[in-house]
Amino acid sequence: LQDFANYAVAWVLATAFALLCFRLILPRDVHRDALRLRHAIRDDALALLRGKRPGQRDWQPSQQHRLAQVGAMLKGRPETLTVALAQSLAAIHLGREVLRVQRLLASRALPADGARLAQRALERLAQGDAPATRRALHARRAARQLARLLARQPATPPAQRQAAQKAMAAFADIHWLIQDHAGYFNAQPFPELSRAE
Repeated sequence: LQDFANYAVAWVLATAFALLCFRLILPRDVHRDALRLRHAIRDDALALLRGKRPGQRDWQPSQQHRLAQVGAMLKGRPETLTVALAQSLAAIHLGREVLRVQRLLASRALPADGARLAQRALERLAQGDAPATRRALHARRAARQLARLLARQPATPPAQRQAAQKAMAAFADIHWLIQDHAGYFNAQPFPELSRAE
């Protein structure tokens, strides 16, 4: 029994050591790792668009860390790096704009009608399995409705007017970011990418 245990432990340790050696010796697939990180950035931004509420302080730094890793991995491929950085920065910007609208709603800085419009737009952005470009039309509609609301109510207090303008700009940015990078945002998420870092 003791010999069996010794041999079993030896086999487990030898297997672990062999795997470790292969991980250290064999080259990584840098392109695949960079693609995983890019899709993780996109998937996290789209999760925000679908209503997920992460810790607001740690969301952006983790995305920027992933972006720095992508840049380091693709530094030898400038044409791929340019596209990867543009798409990843668009995803980070998209997430920031969604968080901005959520913060405006949480602070109750918007006028009552503007808050209802913004809340309804966020709910519509979060609904369904439609492609992101189709759901982004709700953001464009919300920006236009907020602009009309401000035009109809010129006596809105300056602080509320400024908050409504910020929400309007955020919704317009959400729409244009998704439209400008439609192929990136409409791609199907990779199931294995949720924890890539």
